[in-house]
Amino acid sequence: MNRTLVLAVGLAACTPEPPAAPPPATVPQGPLPDPVTLHGVDLAMTIDPRTDGFSGEVDLHLALGAQREVLWMHGQDLSVTEVTITPQGGSPVPATWTPVGTTGTARVTPARSLAPGDLTVHIEWSAPFATDLAGLFKVEERGSAFALAKSESIQARRAMPSFDEPRFKAPYRVKLTVPTGDVVVGNGRELERIPAGDGLETVILAETAPLPTYLLSLAVGPFESIDGPSLPPGPLRPEPVPLRGFARSGKAADLGVALTATPPLVAILEAAFGLPFPDEKLDIVAAPAWPSGATELAAAITYRESRILLGPADGPGIDPDARQRMLSTHAHELAHMWFGNMVTPSWWDDLWLKEGFATWASALALGTWEPLGGHTLRAQDRVLSALAADSLATARSVREPVRHDADIRNAYDAITYGKGMAILEMVDHGYGPEVFRPAVRAWLEQSAGGSTDTEAFLRAVTESSGSRDMAATFTTFLEQPGVPVVQVAVDCPNGHPPTATLRQSRYRPRGSRVRDDQRWTIPVCLAVDTAPEPVCTVLRTKDQEVELPGDRCPTLVRPNPGGHGYYRFTGSTASWSRLAQVLPELPAAEARMVVDSAAAAFAAQTVPAPTVLDVFEAAARHPARQVVTAPLPTIDGWTRHLPAAAEPQLAAWARDTWRPARTRAARDRSADGRILGVALQTFFATTFHDADARATLIAELERRLAGDTAALPASSAAAALRVVAEDRGAAALADTTARILALDDPRLEAAALTASGHLRDPQERAAAYAEVLTGELDPRVAFERLSALMDTRNPSKRDDVRQRLEADWDRVAEVIPRQWRRRLPAVRAGAACSESEATDLLAWFAGEAGDAAPGHARSLAQTAERVQLCAAARWVGPALASALP
Repeated sequence: MNRTLVLAVGLAACTPEPPAAPPPATVPQGPLPDPVTLHGVDLAMTIDPRTDGFSGEVDLHLALGAQREVLWMHGQDLSVTEVTITPQGGSPVPATWTPVGTTGTARVTPARSLAPGDLTVHIEWSAPFATDLAGLFKVEERGSAFALAKSESIQARRAMPSFDEPRFKAPYRVKLTVPTGDVVVGNGRELERIPAGDGLETVILAETAPLPTYLLSLAVGPFESIDGPSLPPGPLRPEPVPLRGFARSGKAADLGVALTATPPLVAILEAAFGLPFPDEKLDIVAAPAWPSGATELAAAITYRESRILLGPADGPGIDPDARQRMLSTHAHELAHMWFGNMVTPSWWDDLWLKEGFATWASALALGTWEPLGGHTLRAQDRVLSALAADSLATARSVREPVRHDADIRNAYDAITYGKGMAILEMVDHGYGPEVFRPAVRAWLEQSAGGSTDTEAFLRAVTESSGSRDMAATFTTFLEQPGVPVVQVAVDCPNGHPPTATLRQSRYRPRGSRVRDDQRWTIPVCLAVDTAPEPVCTVLRTKDQEVELPGDRCPTLVRPNPGGHGYYRFTGSTASWSRLAQVLPELPAAEARMVVDSAAAAFAAQTVPAPTVLDVFEAAARHPARQVVTAPLPTIDGWTRHLPAAAEPQLAAWARDTWRPARTRAARDRSADGRILGVALQTFFATTFHDADARATLIAELERRLAGDTAALPASSAAAALRVVAEDRGAAALADTTARILALDDPRLEAAALTASGHLRDPQERAAAYAEVLTGELDPRVAFERLSALMDTRNPSKRDDVRQRLEADWDRVAEVIPRQWRRRLPAVRAGAACSESEATDLLAWFAGEAGDAAPGHARSLAQTAERVQLCAAARWVGPALASALP
């Protein structure tokens, strides 16, 4: 494998030449070692999206805590032309800039040693715009060019020399020279524009609050703007905050839903956490391209346009599922203004302090604003994803050491977001919001404007609440991986009160290497039919007995009432049957946790197939759509293990079980009814290849392309286009895609460009793959198309694409988003489900392949384990076949 390593190394153009410094024993590729405190940053850049690159100069004002021969900083792919270091009251000292390592570390070597004290580091540089949606990248959309900075987590170093760690928070004073008339969206409000000649002008922005580099906003281009309703004054904030939206030409009005929702959500968050919105303005930016759904850039939240451009707030045809998804993301980013921006984790070990908290707080805000909007159940989706990821032997802890820069992005996963949120919800409910939320406020007040860590958080909540059990719950759930399973056994001895014995263990599916040597401190509640209120305790040991109220033996015990606990449960077959009988009457969040626990118990072979089928049938009768659809992903996974003769059995059972729900959804034109109808239609079309469902999807797509904006919700576009690709081939898909491009609908466009990954003809699949390598696709679309090409259960089709991937491995890495390259093991595996494929995957990455995917080790271990668990689940098919009618 040929590899070319390109390092943009700029040496200072200054004299005298400093003496050569001996190389350090180790290059810091995690936290920087220098005793540096950053006080402020003066940044000036020239950013013209019509060109191929940018340039800048920066003054970093800092205090050095000890004498140093070398300063460690960050900068990647930058051509540095000048470095000087000026001690306070002294003369400039020339220095050299030398990139070292592979993750953007740079060694700054001054001509003489630096004494402790205040100093200013001045650096000048230039660089090309990035092409992989990281750092300062350029995107051209329909004849217009835009430049945007995606700095999280450690991509700011690709835009500017910096101390690119979250603990280095400082005020920024920014001046950007841009094409005359171009809009600039930064963290500070615009103060002044000064002509700069040659069709350029310099835009001066107001000084920001202290920021880490990952929150830096640099957006330049011919954006269209729209004023939103300002954030009105309130008890904590006497002045209004202006709110604006930015999008490419003709699209600004489509920010209406987000802009209208912003003021009430901010007011709820201010009241909940007792601190005012921290910035003097708030901008919402719809980026033509962005690697994630959104990023909480301070005072300038930036979105991928397909996520946020839904239409005017009162416009017709807004997809209710897309609205709910967007609001979930938007509330999350708004919550970050407190969790992450105002209070920043010191290092990436503690990412959950921003992501887990923002996920939890956003659900609280949305549930308060629209209590019947389904937002709490949408947030629970994150918990269920976390339970699935946390079931692996290779699962990571919420708080796990991040020692290398290449490993940082691995912390951005379902464990940090979903499990972090679930722990907070469990503590909030288990110990009481009247105890927990004041403790959160106390921590925020102590840490506002600075950086913090989990130890400081736990000290604050312990001091405020006085509860050591609360701290122990946090510690045992944050510091170790895995899902607890609480087994409940009820005993009713003659002449004695009934009791329940609780036994905790770590969940382990069949074929797993999980070891049961962990214990948690778990707030556990049981709802019993002999008492009006749940019986609650804190389970600290492996086994614990709880006395149940009343003199008679309960006939129904419901573990985890309300679904607030982050644990699964199990019991006798009879107890599961009683739960199935009452499941349609349970609260939706609790019912979904019952479904998850039942599916998990079946995968662990601790409940038989008829029992899990009974639970799933009960879920299909629940009034809440989220419960009705809860079993569907599990059933889809079952299909790959069925013997051919049993496939019609499972399909017939599913059609009979969900027929009433499908009929109900067809008659219900409410938002929930529409979302349920789309979900069931998509499931039967893709899992069982139901001809009627597939024909309906294509008919809806044709209506949408004919101008009926309410015909095809964006949430079903991907399924409809997949059907076009699978059933009609490349020519039909190309025609459909051309019609979609004419509509200029970002959501439909992304689905169309990804859909060719589902083509069936080998030559058409080869052409879809070849287009990825041209580099002409959006890097995100390129990644999703590759994933779709490999997500086939046909081994020969997987092998064909896999061989091409291996031959073009370095080029494949270049055309996908940089921060997603660590996920290449999952792309290469695709829908693999055999021990031989798991072995082959591990062997491939044991060679040079990993060089193109920095930080891939965790993805590799977890992907290999998922393939092995899939291979070990061959027993599922025969078990189901014998239980199905």
